[in-house]
Amino acid sequence: MSEINEHVILSYIDTPARILIWPAKQVIACSLPFAMGMVTEHLLIGIVFSFITALLFKSFQKKFGKGKIRSILYWYFPTSSKLIAKGLPPSHVRFWIK
Repeated sequence: MSEINEHVILSYIDTPARILIWPAKQVIACSLPFAMGMVTEHLLIGIVFSFITALLFKSFQKKFGKGKIRSILYWYFPTSSKLIAKGLPPSHVRFWIK
């Protein structure tokens, strides 16, 4: 067996998850403007904003790296545990009577 084919699996371990040909994070970022365009019945505007988002997302990742988006989301957006903690009553409270 040649040296090139010996370690085929190792070359694919660090590749990001993909949906068709795009990385999964980019698909998620581009699908939000498209979905909002569909909801507001402005499909063409949603498609345009989706392409703009794709270009901005790709240029942001080239400039700052792939981990920067995750750190921005962590520091500036609430996590689900923070939302649940504010919205739910304590576990010992069974009935709310005014």
